[in-house]
Amino acid sequence: MSGHDSCRLAGEKGDIMIATGPLPELGEMFDEFGGSGKPRVGQIAVAYDTDWDRAVERAHDQFR
Repeated sequence: MSGHDSCRLAGEKGDIMIATGPLPELGEMFDEFGGSGKPRVGQIAVAYDTDWDRAVERAHDQFR
């Protein structure tokens, strides 16, 4: 999970922030450490199968 150290590193050294969770504090820390104005990308988990139960099982297995 992202936190203070990863946001500091991304803000200081990175060209973009990639967040894997919808936590506003990540963007705030990213900005605080020099990321203000840099692009941001969010991750959305998707699980697909022609069988509903297998798709749900896969989603629960692979994503938080």
